[in-house]
Amino acid sequence: MISVVTVTNKINRSIYINIFNNYFNQSYRNKELILIINNNVSPNIYTNTLNKYIERHKLDIKVRDNIHIYSLPNATLGECLNHSVLLSFGIYWAKFDDDDYYGSEYLTKNVGYIKKTNADLIGKRCIYIYYNQTRTMYLTNTSRHNYTDFVR
Repeated sequence: MISVVTVTNKINRSIYINIFNNYFNQSYRNKELILIINNNVSPNIYTNTLNKYIERHKLDIKVRDNIHIYSLPNATLGECLNHSVLLSFGIYWAKFDDDDYYGSEYLTKNVGYIKKTNADLIGKRCIYIYYNQTRTMYLTNTSRHNYTDFVR
């Protein structure tokens, strides 16, 4: 199992739709989502959004069993991430940002890279950045599939 961890302090409903889309669109099946809410809003709002998402997308209600929503309102990002390790059941741990997009093979490919290289950590140095204002996509750090001392 892989534990997908997302920490957010945002209240915007579209952020939660993005988090759920990224999680549910992953081809890797044996996964759990640990969503840590880092604000003073009740986690019930996010649970309701999740339930509506599951209903709207006609997903099996059992998928909710692998989704855990926690509230840590006064913790730093680092404290939230460290706490998520204690909450996770997976042998792998993946961090998803709340406002990024992750392709459907993201988890599958990275678990494969871990097994192939026996690396302790897999990360992206090369990323795409999209600017809404100019509708332009940029590729940063084009070096791929190399050992490095820096990941995003």
